[in-house]
Amino acid sequence: MTEPLRLGVIGANPEAGWASRAHLPAVQALAEIDLVAVATTRTETAEAVREAYGARRAYAGALLLLKDPDVEAVTIAVRAPSHRDLVEQALMAGKHVYCEWPLTTDTSSASALQRLATDRGLATMIGLQGARASPIRAVAAMIARGELGRLLSVSVHASHALGGLRLPLSKTYQADAANGANVLMITAGHSLDTMCAVAGEIAELSATVATRLPDITVVETGETIRATSPDEVSITGTLENGAVLTAHVQRALAHDPKGFTLDVRGELGAICIFASPGVHSGTIEVLHVDGTGEHRVLSPSSPADVPTGPPRFIVPMYLDFVEAVRTGERVGPDFAHAVRRHRLLDSILAAAATGVRQPVRVPSH
Repeated sequence: MTEPLRLGVIGANPEAGWASRAHLPAVQALAEIDLVAVATTRTETAEAVREAYGARRAYAGALLLLKDPDVEAVTIAVRAPSHRDLVEQALMAGKHVYCEWPLTTDTSSASALQRLATDRGLATMIGLQGARASPIRAVAAMIARGELGRLLSVSVHASHALGGLRLPLSKTYQADAANGANVLMITAGHSLDTMCAVAGEIAELSATVATRLPDITVVETGETIRATSPDEVSITGTLENGAVLTAHVQRALAHDPKGFTLDVRGELGAICIFASPGVHSGTIEVLHVDGTGEHRVLSPSSPADVPTGPPRFIVPMYLDFVEAVRTGERVGPDFAHAVRRHRLLDSILAAAATGVRQPVRVPSH
């Protein structure tokens, strides 16, 4: 048996956050991973996580964890504006890195981190987990086998209650577009990545990006702050295979029972994917309509021993990460993949800003 990956998790807040909801339960379920250490900003929270998930050591500070010689790989699950510095420090410390999406708040720094990881021979993983979910992979395989024939059109709708109109002080950073924690970077990033995995890469696009609800109330103070983060993103375009694309991504003001819908139409039938609350963290349903009009609800299987909810999406990512570290091969969505998605978002912003249809450029590795 392959030696378990000796992992440290940075950003392991026991009370809130993606690490406690998704990463730590997933890690706990995998024999392939040895949770060596966890780090938060305070000793008491780090100790609470260590006790809850069986980590060997707890650190009050990411830099202390990065100095631990027993940690060979780290997960970085902190706010997006902090990703760049922590990823760079982890790579310089010789650690393999799994970073949550987005990799950074801009493409230039994301590209720099990808080059640094390559130069140092370190494995990387970016947290775009929707495409690795078993139902999504099953649908992608059906389309690749030609079960829909030539693809004609693809439509995407995604909504997420990211932020909302009332934010606690701890989340007001989401209102600033520069911090990369908004509907375009997060919701569109996850949704379009999954769409591309299923139906094919985008060749060119036109877009509208808008902030329609700019006034945000701070919960603790009642103060109104002005948001620059976009809350509406509309895209039309074509895929590399010629299929016509329409996509609408928006901030939801309330829970949307169908937070993500992907409709793929081909000459021989159609497939609709529904996910709640989103394609990267919830339940997934698949409806297949063949050329005769017959409807079939597909239920691709997931391992029974994988925790339900968000951890079920994270487990395949860690299995890929372990394989990438142990084999030295590219497995799953790595930092090069992250740069590709950052450039896709750049194309959306450029199309919106100029009103000119934009090509989606593929980075050279």
